[in-house]
Amino acid sequence: MGDDELMMQALLGFERTMTHLDGRTIPLSRKGTTQPNEVEVIEGEGVSLPFSLSAPPALSIRIIVSFFRSICRLPSHQINGYKAMTG
Repeated sequence: MGDDELMMQALLGFERTMTHLDGRTIPLSRKGTTQPNEVEVIEGEGVSLPFSLSAPPALSIRIIVSFFRSICRLPSHQINGYKAMTG
């Protein structure tokens, strides 16, 4: 995945899956701009304490975004193409 594609995902949104500690896959998606150190909270997907009868806690995911110090202008056809691919 190139830097341009990663930058467009940070600015326009993305869809990913992550693997939980118990092997399940959890979908993660963002629409629009993702801010550096933004936290996504997914209710009921946290790790429960052993032998706990309560519902699993929320899972908090910190999203790390590193923007370039200077951004060259991407051609509009690249941005429009990425928007079309990601819906």
